[in-house]
Amino acid sequence: MKYQLQIRNHSLAVGPQRQTSDRPDFSNTLSEGDKRTLAFSFFIAKNNLDSDLANKIIIVDDPMSSLDQSRQRATQNALVDLANKSNQLILLSHDPVFLQAFIETGNYDINLVNIYELKRAQNDYSSLEECNIEECIQSVYKRNYQTISNYITDPRGSEKLTVVRAIRPLIEA
Repeated sequence: MKYQLQIRNHSLAVGPQRQTSDRPDFSNTLSEGDKRTLAFSFFIAKNNLDSDLANKIIIVDDPMSSLDQSRQRATQNALVDLANKSNQLILLSHDPVFLQAFIETGNYDINLVNIYELKRAQNDYSSLEECNIEECIQSVYKRNYQTISNYITDPRGSEKLTVVRAIRPLIEA
């Protein structure tokens, strides 16, 4: 069985075959964002057809890579819908701003949302720790301001090297 996509009156073969560059095919016609969007669309469609979706745990890894703003919003909305239909959604991302927007768009009970981040640990290991998403998306300026403000309020609670490193960027900003 062979599948094809119809794009602007051109049939594109879907699969690993490679044609000459003068003829449109899947590998030379679609951008990385197009390919990711198409693959994600198939993923969403397959899950929406699953009659047992409410009992499933869905894992999605970095869905925003190579997408423009319009596709990011559409992807985010599709993920919110998937989260509401499935038992659980585990969403992995390098983008804390996207994760914050995802949480706000879905209007989730914050007590049901867990956010973790990988942090460097001793001996080149990593550990999985709870993440304060607000701190992750905070601007450098705001972070430096908060560091110095905390030091002024209570110097005992601050690492002096961290405070020293925050002074110049704050003044320059």
